[in-house]
Amino acid sequence: MSVESNDPRGVLTGDQQGESGYGGTAVDGFEIPDDPPVDILFAVDQSCSMNADQVILGDAFSAFIRDVEKMTHGWQIGVVTIDNACFNEGILDTSTPSLYSVFADAVQRTGGLFQNTLSESLLQLSAKAAGKTGLGGCNQDFLRDNALLHVIVVSDEREQSGDPERYAQELIDLKSTPDLVKISAVVDVTGDCGDQGVNNGPGGYLEAVNVTGGLLLDICDAAWGDRAPELAEMSLIGIGEYILSETPDEDTLEVYIDGEIQTEGWTYKPSSNSIDLDATLDGGEFIEIFYRVLGECEPS
Repeated sequence: MSVESNDPRGVLTGDQQGESGYGGTAVDGFEIPDDPPVDILFAVDQSCSMNADQVILGDAFSAFIRDVEKMTHGWQIGVVTIDNACFNEGILDTSTPSLYSVFADAVQRTGGLFQNTLSESLLQLSAKAAGKTGLGGCNQDFLRDNALLHVIVVSDEREQSGDPERYAQELIDLKSTPDLVKISAVVDVTGDCGDQGVNNGPGGYLEAVNVTGGLLLDICDAAWGDRAPELAEMSLIGIGEYILSETPDEDTLEVYIDGEIQTEGWTYKPSSNSIDLDATLDGGEFIEIFYRVLGECEPS
């Protein structure tokens, strides 16, 4: 280090010495569960202009489930359309007989006069349905600990509850971390369809999608059903991602599956301090992640 001053000796220099060290070592272990849980809630507008889109959703369901089951059979699905917010056909899962036709019927279930007042307030309807998943509720046992909650709303008009942010936050607050909630929307993104009235556009749905990092699809696109696999992929967010307990020196990371080192097939994500595995595992495997922990600078 050189210091210039009016000292008659001129520029003075001094040597600086220092040393670095790791803050320690860490090992994080994870046991891969069989069929990790995913809870998916569909809320579907029942207004007359939605008839064709309800059919599209029913037809797209087989592709949706096919992609979900590439990663897990631990999914549950609830479909809500009626003001009482009880799931049509209860909780659907791999044991549901005639699953595809049951889902297609469920998304077209109307409650009749005065029973669909929330049909165009789907965030409110979803929050109401999720609020009935506790003991004694009509949707009991739908929400499971550590399961991603993926809410998918389908409507050709904007969210009309009057307070969409409140209901989106109610859904987020149901889980231990916001990362376990995604809200996706198949809605009138551009305002080009629906009833061509003042209620067109995504409205509050857009904010809910952005806040939770969900997927936005345009219901005005007649081929939106072909993008069902993208909704399935969003339902699987977090599966295969393992959060580290400490901040690592990236160059020291080593990943082992059942004692065998993995030289590829994984990625470190600094934004979430996690390891993302590309491989699909069967369940029962044990992952160990070894690394050096970055130290903190301390004056000596």
